[in-house]
Amino acid sequence: MMANFPKGGKNSLFEKDFAEKFIPLKKKLTTLELKLQKIILLSLKDPKKSAVYWNKIRKEIEIVYKQMNVVFESWAKIELPKRYAASLKLIDKVIKTTASIIEKAKVPANTLLHSGASRQIVQALYREAVETFATSTTLGMKNAFTFTRLTQQALLEEGLIDITIAEGFAEGNLNTGIGRLSKLFKEQLDSINGGQYVQAGRYRYKPSYYAEMVGRVKFHDAHSEASLSQARNHGTDLVQISSHNTTTAICIDYEGRVYSISGDDKRFPPLDNTPPYHPNCLHLMYPTFESAMEVQGTLDKFSDFSKGRIDRPPVPASFIPSKNRVLI
Repeated sequence: MMANFPKGGKNSLFEKDFAEKFIPLKKKLTTLELKLQKIILLSLKDPKKSAVYWNKIRKEIEIVYKQMNVVFESWAKIELPKRYAASLKLIDKVIKTTASIIEKAKVPANTLLHSGASRQIVQALYREAVETFATSTTLGMKNAFTFTRLTQQALLEEGLIDITIAEGFAEGNLNTGIGRLSKLFKEQLDSINGGQYVQAGRYRYKPSYYAEMVGRVKFHDAHSEASLSQARNHGTDLVQISSHNTTTAICIDYEGRVYSISGDDKRFPPLDNTPPYHPNCLHLMYPTFESAMEVQGTLDKFSDFSKGRIDRPPVPASFIPSKNRVLI
């Protein structure tokens, strides 16, 4: 089997590479987070009655969010294509140094890297990463705008309080209206004090933390796309998921298994999902070969393990059956 493929996990070279690439971006985003927090807190500590003042506050907020998007876009434009290219070359190198592999690459790795298909993959990875981050910063900016408007109205006009209390009367309960107003302010204030200025679904995050999640996902996406490209290039229909004895329930059933990309090889389950399996997933995917498993005498056992008939693969020896792990 492809025992000499790099492993996944938080201490893997792959994750260390991501951490190193992400450090400069995180520093820039953290600086912008602090700048944004100061702007919003200023609106609370020193509220002015002028509409010009509030428009200036919201303009400054908008500028900071735009800067966040620019620095993330710049990072994604440079680093995601690099990760795809590095993964293509790494996978090709490891395959070539594995003596039991009979299948040969159709084209050299450099030719594959500069093909139209690779360009489309890289562009899609970059575009999706930027759109994902930009969507969440847009929602975060709307939240910030809402808070400054609520603050402006509550401190200067008391109009919102009047409306909210009136709604409470309409429902037959004054406390309903007051409670609703308090909840609005508490949610927004908690967001400000915690520096959680982007929103994904119902959750709010620090921009630097969310950027790390998006960046890691796309780093893994780039690697998985490179694995699929190299599998096609070397004429194999099989891929294997890395193993680091995860305790994460959502991805434990994928770990160490071999999958059929096309779904036509009935000895192995069809590939219905590729890493990452969740935002902070550490699993990787690599092409593997029927010839390698045959030479090593592991083909049947890998088939049985991948189909769920046995609870551990033939290698590595360090693999712990999922039933013996404490899941989180």
